[in-house]
Amino acid sequence: MPCCITLRSRTDALITGWYDGSESRWSTDRYRQKVFDNKRDARPVCDELRSLCPGNAEVINIEAEQNEPISPPAESRANFISSLPGLTIFSARVSWAASAFVSACPSSDFLRQRAG
Repeated sequence: MPCCITLRSRTDALITGWYDGSESRWSTDRYRQKVFDNKRDARPVCDELRSLCPGNAEVINIEAEQNEPISPPAESRANFISSLPGLTIFSARVSWAASAFVSACPSSDFLRQRAG
């Protein structure tokens, strides 16, 4: 049975990444997941990933190939995001920081055009 190696969120158990076999090892794009023919082939790779990231070892797993939707419906995501109290302030700070960066870099004409 085809399988893949996943990294799941500790808070809601959603898949946040898939092992993709690249140098960076992980991708958030499920279409880049490395598919193994069976669990036996995936086991050594999974063990190596767990040893490289012992703090995440319990959320790195071998699972059936992932073809189902990767996130909850848009309306539940919107409800979740609107329930976070500091998000608006954070967004404003990020926006301000990006503007400050663009205006502080005189050679960044491309960035100024994109931000403006």
